[in-house]
Amino acid sequence: MVALALLGSAAIAKADQLVFSLDTTMLPESFSADHGVAQAVSVTSTTNIDGFSFFVSQQGGGDVDYFIYDETTSTLVLAPSAVAVLATPKTWAELTGIDITLNAGNEYLFGVYGSGQISVGMDPTTYSSIGLALPSSGPDSYALTGTGATALSGTINAEGLSTDDVGLRIYDPPPPVPEPSSLVLMGTGILAAAGTLRRKVFGR
Repeated sequence: MVALALLGSAAIAKADQLVFSLDTTMLPESFSADHGVAQAVSVTSTTNIDGFSFFVSQQGGGDVDYFIYDETTSTLVLAPSAVAVLATPKTWAELTGIDITLNAGNEYLFGVYGSGQISVGMDPTTYSSIGLALPSSGPDSYALTGTGATALSGTINAEGLSTDDVGLRIYDPPPPVPEPSSLVLMGTGILAAAGTLRRKVFGR
């Protein structure tokens, strides 16, 4: 029974880990069609991510586009990718299924824009991170004055957790689930250990 319980717990899939969070559900800011906003993130240790989300809605609903731009190398790391959002209320809309490595020492822009007017949660009330950080100098967030990452314009704010940082969550993949063969070997080992202990206790 002990072995079965352990095997069962080992087989449960792990949830994604939240490695960066500028959490907000308030003070939205609106951006006109084909405009948007981007949040800067510094990488303190190389991190693999598989998703990120903004607190966003779009007039009329439909798809908005998320992207990632490496400011350090001036490279578009993630081309604009569609994410379905509601017209109302704003929700944490996540882009999933990506596999991107953020390199230590680089600074990235995580951006969102829409074909219609979008409303994005700003002024985060809490901040936490693992391996990622707000920039230590320079601007934290940028306005987008046209479609996509090639249209980054002047800065919104200076630096730090201020009234104009953008609500953003970034996730990394869950730890790997053990292969079935590994689970069988682990269960066999547990059963063997239990049998040895039983023989010692009962003298058999």
